[in-house]
Amino acid sequence: MEGAKKEGVIGFLGGSVQSLFGIVVNPITGIMDAISKTAEGIQNEFKNQEELSNDKRVRPPRPFYSFN
Repeated sequence: MEGAKKEGVIGFLGGSVQSLFGIVVNPITGIMDAISKTAEGIQNEFKNQEELSNDKRVRPPRPFYSFN
């Protein structure tokens, strides 16, 4: 509407093209962002598991005693 007020028909067509472009591109970028963030989370999870392997324990293991 702003383009139509300032430039008439050409402004209206320019704004229409921009809005249609946004309608198509925004969902695609959202999907790509979701895939990217999911892959990043999976990668970080594997990094955390490697850091907490058995030789780098946060605390020593607790012995299990049987009281029979």
